[in-house]
Amino acid sequence: MIKPKILYLHVGTHKTGTTAIQTLLTTQSEALAQGGLFVPRSGRIHDLSGHHNIAWELNADARYRPAFGTLADFCEELKASPHAVAVISSEDFEYLYGDPRALRALKTAFEDCGYEVEVLMFLREQGAMIGSLYQELLKHGLDKGYGAFTCAMVRRGEFVMHGKWRYCLSYERLVAGFAAVFGEAHVHCRSYERPVETVFLDLVGYRLTGKPDGAGHAG
Repeated sequence: MIKPKILYLHVGTHKTGTTAIQTLLTTQSEALAQGGLFVPRSGRIHDLSGHHNIAWELNADARYRPAFGTLADFCEELKASPHAVAVISSEDFEYLYGDPRALRALKTAFEDCGYEVEVLMFLREQGAMIGSLYQELLKHGLDKGYGAFTCAMVRRGEFVMHGKWRYCLSYERLVAGFAAVFGEAHVHCRSYERPVETVFLDLVGYRLTGKPDGAGHAG
């Protein structure tokens, strides 16, 4: 029996060191590939970014641009890769937790490439997450005061901005959305702690040197 390849789907969440993880993956992609962990190029909006364009494509986000690379382009890279392990990373995959159609499309696409999907997410203490998220969203046009923002998020269990950006305060709901499509055993959560890059690479079975350490399913 042929052992399936593994695709680690890193969905953030927002404000949990995703930029640091993505910078590590992109700057160390050659070293990681030598150890067997493949970081595709398609879907990255610049050299150091995550695969945000793939998330935007599935979320019908206005920022989506085919020129940055589509899900189909990403899959072509996977099919051509000799590596048994690959990773895709964008905190904007978090937005899809309430969209099983989009998540099923993602799962089907990767499985058709021969990859079994393992979902990775980091969760931050909710009070700290709300404060950090509020400061970030002010940069993107948020016009609510901190108190109104907090009340809205707590009351609804989520905050929606620009119609497509969905931030979930209920981690139970967030995890359940992914588990319903990928299966509970394939969704792996960790508390956000620094250095998050080390924790991330430990999850996928690698060290910062890019050398494998029994790469396989996350626990």
